[in-house]
Order: sequence, then C-alpha cells, then structure tokens
Amino acid sequence: MPPTPVAPFEAQLPQKYGATICTAVSASRVAFEATNGRVRTTGAAIRARTNEPKPDPKSPGLNLPQVVAVLENVHKIQMDVFIGSRALPWTEYEAKRKTGRPSIIQVGYGPIAASMFDAGRGFRGGHAMAETESDTKDSLADGRARGVWKYDGRLYTRAVIQQAAAALDIGGGRYPAGVVWCAFGADVVPEYRVEVMPLRGKTTRPFRSFVIRNGLIVDTKANRTGGFRARAHLRCVPWPARRSSVYVLELLKPSSRAGLFIPLHWGEPA
Repeated sequence: MPPTPVAPFEAQLPQKYGATICTAVSASRVAFEATNGRVRTTGAAIRARTNEPKPDPKSPGLNLPQVVAVLENVHKIQMDVFIGSRALPWTEYEAKRKTGRPSIIQVGYGPIAASMFDAGRGFRGGHAMAETESDTKDSLADGRARGVWKYDGRLYTRAVIQQAAAALDIGGGRYPAGVVWCAFGADVVPEYRVEVMPLRGKTTRPFRSFVIRNGLIVDTKANRTGGFRARAHLRCVPWPARRSSVYVLELLKPSSRAGLFIPLHWGEPA
C-alpha cells in the first residue's frame, strides 16, 4: 500500500502576485491534505480562479470566502468557514484541528514576527497560514535570507499562534476578542486495521516503532512480537532530523500496545 502523501511546503513569493496570495497558498495546501493528495494545485492557480484574479490595488489580498468558493466549486472540496459572528473561540479551533482536519487560519503577523518563526523581514500585517494536526505551513517561511525562518515540518508553538489569531485586524468589526477566523476542510482520515504477524516458519516478527517526544519524532526503536492485531489512527508527525513530516499509525485501546506509533505500511484503512 503506498504511503499517504504529505502536502509539501509551497512558497508564495516566487509565484504570480506572490505578495498577495498567502490565503490562496494556504487553500492549496488544505486542498492537498483534505483529498490525500488527489488535488494538487498552487496559490497562483487558485487566485486565477477566484472572482479577483488580478489584485485590487485598494485591497490586494484574498479573503476566506473567495478561496473557499474555488475549493468547493472547482475542486469539489467541502469546507466549513468560521468568520464574523461564526469565528471560533481558540479552544474550539484547537479541538477541530486536533481531529485531523486541515485549516486555513488568518492571523496578525506581529506575534510571529516576535518569535523564532519570523519569516516576514519586518512584516507585521494580516496573513494566512495552513495548519494540520502536526504542522504549520507559513508560505513566507522559505529561508530566502538570513534570519528568515525556513519551514521544517513542525507545528508552531500554540501560544504564538493563539496570540497571532487574536492580533488579526478585522477592520473594526464588533466580534468577541480573541476568536479565530478560519476555514476547515473535511476530515478524510480513516481508522486503520493493523496486523503484525510472524512469517511462515517463524515464531516472532521484528518491527520498528517511532519514539515521539513533545509531538516530534526523535528516534526509532526495534521491537519483536509473537503477533498482534489492533485498531489505529493515522497521524502526521514532524521528523525534524529529516526536515519533513511522516504519516504513522497510533495503536488504540484495547490493544496492549496502545499508544505505540508504527510505520504506515503495517496497516490498511478499516
């Protein structure tokens, strides 16, 4: 079974109208994640399909409804939009993200500019990024110059993102303080069946598991079993040593190995 594809990083600045397409690039990453790689597009391509293909000089950026219209009408991806009076409290945003649903989150860049993740070279205005359960994709983070953060597959510190979401300038609208303007793609991550059994003529089977600390893969570990079956959830976990994220299977109760993370090839969708 081929591995589930992980959306690669996409830089906005080299693309057409690059300074204005952060929301479109975030939408392209959500499209990839929400369809397990079936939809492969770019921020520039999404901008070209919106009702504002050429930036309006008075308001050059795109909003969430504009890019969501392209995802839903062109790519047939169901999206949930939470803006205005529907904007989410931070705890609800986090709860939805942790279920595996990819998101576009709108932020004020100031708190990110003040953190180790700064990729703006002095920019502190409105921005959009893509997030999943395990990583944050800031389309500015291309390492283009000294001091510019380069995407490495990790999830940004949650306090920084919470502050950035609260710093979004919504133009004077009267909405509760600290809510998150965002859009979520449909959750397409299935439960998996895992079976690790000895080969014919053998009494045990070797397999490897991942050592995960603070949400990051830090090592692998050799294991051996006389055989087991389990249910599992698919997880995408950053692996800093490889500058990427990988999909792994987290074994579930009632298995005695619940909580163990193993390579994806040991399972198949239930």
